[in-house]
Amino acid sequence: MALELRFEDFVRIAALLAAAFDENKARLNELDAAIGDGDHGLSMARGFARVKTFAVETRNRSIGALLVEGGVQFNESAGSTIGILMLSAMREAGKVAADREAVGLADLARMLEAAAAGIAKRGKAAEGQGRG
Repeated sequence: MALELRFEDFVRIAALLAAAFDENKARLNELDAAIGDGDHGLSMARGFARVKTFAVETRNRSIGALLVEGGVQFNESAGSTIGILMLSAMREAGKVAADREAVGLADLARMLEAAAAGIAKRGKAAEGQGRG
């Protein structure tokens, strides 16, 4: 039996991410405060709460559209650098999923590779940076 993720699975994933980031936002803020402005947990919680709401309310059952528009929703809600990075990741993954209502494991792998490439391109990052 091959793994298949359907549109409904992506809606559940959005809800699980929203709950996890909401539950852990204080800890993420604390960790971020050591190196940044201390709002990472709040940004992630707000962003994924908005993605969850969008996922539940959308009538378009395309995984690609859910990810692309969900990324826009995340960015509008979270703002800051993480907003644009998540938008980039979700948009690129959504392009791979296109108008499908289900994806298999190979599709998911391509989606994750595209998401990572989107973050690297937007963040002007390359493998091995920061290692010294």
